[in-house]
Amino acid sequence: MRNMEVLVGVVMVLLVRSGRGDCGEAGPMPTFVDADEWTANNALIDGLGLPTVRLADIVFNRAGSPLSADSPLVEGIKGVTGGLEWNDGDASTALWYPQGVTVRHQPDGVSDGEYLLASWYSKEDDPNKGVRVSLVEGTTLQYRHLLLVELYENDSPPTGTAPTADFRAVPIHAGGIASVGRYLYVADTWAGYRVFDLAACLEVSTGLSDSIGLQSDGSYQAFNYRYIVPQVNRYLNVSGDPRVSWVSYSPPTSTAPPVLSSGEYDSGSTQGRLFQYVVNQTSGRLAVDERGIVLSPHNCSIVGGETKMQGGFWNPSTQQWALSCSSQVGSVGALYVSAPTGGQPDVQQVWAYGCEDLTMGSLVWSPASAEEGLYTLTEFPDSRCVFSVDPSLYFGSPASHR
Repeated sequence: MRNMEVLVGVVMVLLVRSGRGDCGEAGPMPTFVDADEWTANNALIDGLGLPTVRLADIVFNRAGSPLSADSPLVEGIKGVTGGLEWNDGDASTALWYPQGVTVRHQPDGVSDGEYLLASWYSKEDDPNKGVRVSLVEGTTLQYRHLLLVELYENDSPPTGTAPTADFRAVPIHAGGIASVGRYLYVADTWAGYRVFDLAACLEVSTGLSDSIGLQSDGSYQAFNYRYIVPQVNRYLNVSGDPRVSWVSYSPPTSTAPPVLSSGEYDSGSTQGRLFQYVVNQTSGRLAVDERGIVLSPHNCSIVGGETKMQGGFWNPSTQQWALSCSSQVGSVGALYVSAPTGGQPDVQQVWAYGCEDLTMGSLVWSPASAEEGLYTLTEFPDSRCVFSVDPSLYFGSPASHR
């Protein structure tokens, strides 16, 4: 956190926004503040002394299989353009649950069609291994899990030496992710956003499945994961409400900047809110004012109008929201798409059982094409997949989608 001036500014903003005022039931946009940990965390990365690995040099060690358009996992879903089923171990494990999905975007909106990323949260307690992210090569469906880590200075290292750089697991739900340039934004339900640096992946020692960080022999371990992705910053939800259940990236238009969109999961209410923040088109970081407060294109949140919002995407070209909502027709999910002028989603589409996050971008299964895909993934063991649909069948005039 910067200094007392920032804290005073935040308090003033919260006082102004504390009443719902003209925002009605949705209330004002939540206040997010840049924790400004970039420099400190980059110094810790250097202090680890570990080799940096480019995404292109990650050695894949797993292979998925193509998802057929007539698979029972996507039964009734129109316009399926491709997909992935995980290998047998990942498809059935009860130790990790997939949640977030993103393709890679540049801050100016250009989508990199080579890789897809998916987040999984640990269901173990002893130890809780935090969050891993699958890096998937779209044409071969080869992939590898990378462990997300939080950096800190260890005052009592097991080596018995002076305080030194170290890292630990990130035990959050990771309900949504968004890749913007070198940065991976991860939804932290009760806190805001965590930011990880995909350009600073590090290679660590392996062999210890229940150990993380600096070991007594001077090596660094990460629960037997070969690669780690370090956290470099946080954007803190100082409003304390609403929850940040997911996050997605929307590209800029000629009249609007790129944004991160998030929403609030609520199992029994349609009053879950949607909110957005501006992305800097050059750096890929969130845009902030002189006090470190994150800028939003709106003063007010939006009421989502649906229960169980697991993911969402704002289409700036058609001015429509799409919401991925679980268990809407029995145990089957639904995709709700709003009218072209925005507002509450009002067209219900058949979606997947156990549906989660949403993202839109280049079609990773066919990177040479100019096509785009609207992506989601599913979470439950033995019913897991990642798939894309043709967005032109979902966005546009609602009348054509009924």
